[in-house]
Amino acid sequence: MKDFSNILILTDLDGTFFGKHAKIIQRNIDAIEYFKAKGGRFSIATGRVDMSLTLTIPTVRELVNAPVIACNGAYMYDFQNNTPLCEHFLDYELTRRAIDFMYAAMPGVSIRLSVPEGYVTRPPLKPIMQRDFENCPTEKRHIIPLDEWEKFNWYKVVIRDSSEVLDSLREALVREMGDVFELSKSGPTFLEIQKKGCTKASMLSEMRKICKDSKHPGPLKIYAVGDYENDIAMLKAADVGVCPANALSVVKEVADLCLCSNEDGVIADLIEHIEAEN
Repeated sequence: MKDFSNILILTDLDGTFFGKHAKIIQRNIDAIEYFKAKGGRFSIATGRVDMSLTLTIPTVRELVNAPVIACNGAYMYDFQNNTPLCEHFLDYELTRRAIDFMYAAMPGVSIRLSVPEGYVTRPPLKPIMQRDFENCPTEKRHIIPLDEWEKFNWYKVVIRDSSEVLDSLREALVREMGDVFELSKSGPTFLEIQKKGCTKASMLSEMRKICKDSKHPGPLKIYAVGDYENDIAMLKAADVGVCPANALSVVKEVADLCLCSNEDGVIADLIEHIEAEN
């Protein structure tokens, strides 16, 4: 019988594990259950927060058997014990300066926070931000004046606009404040700001500690799968970096393996590959 002990698969969601419109691919689910039954560890590394995962993947507690890397590495979440792990928050004063600068530079831009209590933005809620808040339980939607945001701890800042506007805004922010944040795009209309040094990749060392198995004392081998800019550091830091065929070209350049598209079940492809090579 094939033994996948000491192997961990970490996957991004949008454009990787999910098909279009957050569709769950059954081929992936079947392969993951096979993989776990033979000792493998499976989890998620996403820009989403834990509450979003329970909405988009109702069976997430059964699906993963290791902590989830959430908010692009701002924290980990243990779904078995319903608790956050290894939390990293933005500095309020520094980040507030960045937000004030962005609103002054581009008054029409939409900005929200991801915080332990949900999502935070200022009124009015603009159309580009509407879907984000629709995917957030009502009691976790905080649409309040900017001066009231300081009562929360901030995992990350999310800026929503066109890709061109976000590229220009990122360049302007770096010119204004220097290299003081982790800045990445997780999609064409998402620019994200996190604490410096806080990425999906930065959580891999913690994941190795947590997933250490006394019954199988060998080193944990991590396969990381992603498709977009915010996945690049994780793919580089993993033992094997993997991308789907639909990944950005810059992601394909750093990946060790490029398999089928997200629509066709790239996680299932990866598990078949792991089985064949061992």
